[in-house]
Amino acid sequence: MRPAELLGGVSYGDMEGYALKLKLYEKFSGNELVRAEKIQQRRYQLLIHSCIYYHLNKNLVTDDIWSKWAVELRDLQNQYPEISKQVDLYEYFSDWDGSTGAFLPITLPWVIDRAKMLLKDIYEPVQPK
Repeated sequence: MRPAELLGGVSYGDMEGYALKLKLYEKFSGNELVRAEKIQQRRYQLLIHSCIYYHLNKNLVTDDIWSKWAVELRDLQNQYPEISKQVDLYEYFSDWDGSTGAFLPITLPWVIDRAKMLLKDIYEPVQPK
């Protein structure tokens, strides 16, 4: 992920990102699709940035930004529970109140891998040839 994308989304591998989007497009359309995409984006952001903070002892976003994302996700999940139930990572966020990421599954291997990839992209940017 390039630093400019850090606040806007979570980077996925090309095929994996395509598959995640395709799943949403198969289930939703219109405003529901927009809401589902935002719920998915915030879940991945909060999970990965919580891993970076609590497990890897680094920080890429401020507490204020993390809290803003958390409130937005909590509100979306409360306003649109039926959409929320159909979006990736529901099992981890179903009863989440947005107060902390410490109790999210931040030690899952794929979460740690994504967090490390993000840190590497930020601290060791690819040099142009």
